[in-house]
Amino acid sequence: MAPRIWLAVLATALAIPSFASSASALTMSFGGADDPSLHGTSGQLSISGPIDAGTGTFDVVWSMDFAGYAGSSSDHQYLTNIAFKAFTSMSVVTLDEIIWTAATDGDLFSPSNVNNSGCVTGPGSNAGMVCVELDPAVDATMGGEIFAHFTVTGDLDLSEWSYRGKFGPENGWVISESGVPIPEPTAAMLFAVGLLVARSRVRRA
Repeated sequence: MAPRIWLAVLATALAIPSFASSASALTMSFGGADDPSLHGTSGQLSISGPIDAGTGTFDVVWSMDFAGYAGSSSDHQYLTNIAFKAFTSMSVVTLDEIIWTAATDGDLFSPSNVNNSGCVTGPGSNAGMVCVELDPAVDATMGGEIFAHFTVTGDLDLSEWSYRGKFGPENGWVISESGVPIPEPTAAMLFAVGLLVARSRVRRA
């Protein structure tokens, strides 16, 4: 087989595992300059794990970029709580880390909800979410990003995800977005490019 064909086959072979693994990662993006809920910020909820099986242990990353933050600096300067829901049941939830420009810790509530008061639990307030009270709260007016990493064991709901947070400390308002997640596209694109390269090389041979 000609060297060019070997290279094409190799490129395709390398792309195939990436394409297969793309089924194990789902993401959902939120916000932006025109989003009234997130006030100019953007966020993303990313989950990786046994997506095809729909049950097991998953890595969850909740993130937000404050580069375009346009909230009130007097009442809504700080991000005080974050929450998400993408599971029909969660038997084990752990918060591995919260990364900010400086170390940030947080108290975890699950199952829970988030409203103007922050993370809430109990009858009438349970939305089945994972909610974290940030300590210290994050100054959104500084710009930058925050990443919260969770480990979740449960049944993944592929139909609709929810992404929430609360800004305060005074007169808190809640960001609240939901939608259907999509597979990460990068690996699928690599796979398609590999096939096109292989087809091109074979035709030239």
